[in-house]
Amino acid sequence: MRNSIAIIVALLLALAPLGSAYAQANAPQQTTSPAQNVASSDGTEQKSQPASTTPDDRPAGVLYEEARTYATKKFTDFVRANVPYNRQLEQQVYQEQREMAARYATQISARGNLKGDDLYFLGMLYSLVSRDDETLDALTKFLGEPLQGANEHEQGARITVAVILAKRNRLEEAEKFLGDYKANQPQRMDQLFRAQTELAIAYVSAKNLERAAQVGRDAFDSIKNFKPTTTTERRVLREGIDSAGGFLVDTMMSLRRRDDAANVLREMSGIALALPSADIYKKATRGLRALGQPVDNIKAVSIAASADAAAPEIGAVKWIDQKPVKLSDLRGRVVLLDFWAPWCGPCVSTFPQLKTWNARYKAKGLVILGLTHLQDASEAAGHEMTNEQELNFLQQFKRQYGLPYGVAVADGGGNDEIYGISSIPSTFLIDRRGQIRYITVGASEAENARITKLIEQLLDEPAQ
Repeated sequence: MRNSIAIIVALLLALAPLGSAYAQANAPQQTTSPAQNVASSDGTEQKSQPASTTPDDRPAGVLYEEARTYATKKFTDFVRANVPYNRQLEQQVYQEQREMAARYATQISARGNLKGDDLYFLGMLYSLVSRDDETLDALTKFLGEPLQGANEHEQGARITVAVILAKRNRLEEAEKFLGDYKANQPQRMDQLFRAQTELAIAYVSAKNLERAAQVGRDAFDSIKNFKPTTTTERRVLREGIDSAGGFLVDTMMSLRRRDDAANVLREMSGIALALPSADIYKKATRGLRALGQPVDNIKAVSIAASADAAAPEIGAVKWIDQKPVKLSDLRGRVVLLDFWAPWCGPCVSTFPQLKTWNARYKAKGLVILGLTHLQDASEAAGHEMTNEQELNFLQQFKRQYGLPYGVAVADGGGNDEIYGISSIPSTFLIDRRGQIRYITVGASEAENARITKLIEQLLDEPAQ
């Protein structure tokens, strides 16, 4: 359970307002800075004028929005200027953001007689610098005023207060604010997930595992309903499913509810097929096997992010011995996707089995596609190469091992990201309807036998 809690805490940090990184920046460019030391476009530090102490009379909402988005905008600047990642520079930007938020909070508080949204923005500025006492004071005053019904600020205040109270083990109060949030609109599943997760962790600390399991189940259901719109949010979704599901399984096992734990693992496996995610599938099915449960006939579980359970399309800048093809064009056939790299010994060890499957089942409707990317060639060769040299390397590598099926070559790890791959070889079996039916990570005789059986099973199924 400790590992699950640690992962969830890390995920909560990723969902927090400061949870940005260079590669995750997507906001408009900002040209001003409040800092004492500001990074230039080449990543070096240069002196700037100290932040002004003159009171800023702009509306509280404008000040909050500037502080909230400061780090993201700075990181966007760095990405555009091709500034390499630097941990010290990242921490400097976060410090600048905290200083800005604290300064703006002080200025707003000094205005006196605050009401309405001014209280809300004051509380949220305090939350940016983790000044929980001041955050609670401002937001509870805001919520104590006559409410306007469905209001995004009221909901944001409720969830922020619930999270702080949960971290302080004031569980009944946290439950009340969380209940108020759930009884009103609008609702954001990532916000709800965060509060429920903090509450579940708090119940573990309070040694109330039954309630921890109930709230943990709520958190798991909330992240299932999260609809990501960016690559970063999709990663948050996968990590949320993994960590919340793992927390729930651990809690069920601590309660000696093995059947319930197995049901969660089975659900996670089905979600992994629909997302897809090789990493989640591997962990969940290993858990099922440890409990003596079968894994051969798991069905995809549709969630908000994957209402269409069809395997996502793959991208390629070049195809080797294969005309460009979409997975949707292969409906009616059984498809095996093999994610590999030329530097990967276990990947190479699977080639004989892949060639056997191709020879035995191609005429019956099996299509095997290998997936790798250009950069893997440079890594295998041990030196940098041009794209043309990398492609030539991969073509020669394919001929050297006599691979009789086509290979899709991507420029970067986009396919790995889409399919939730953290290790290779990873294999995906897709049925005649275009749905992923099985995932395996690694290579073994037992897995080869299992895949052989499943290939035959899928070939026997009708296309419709």
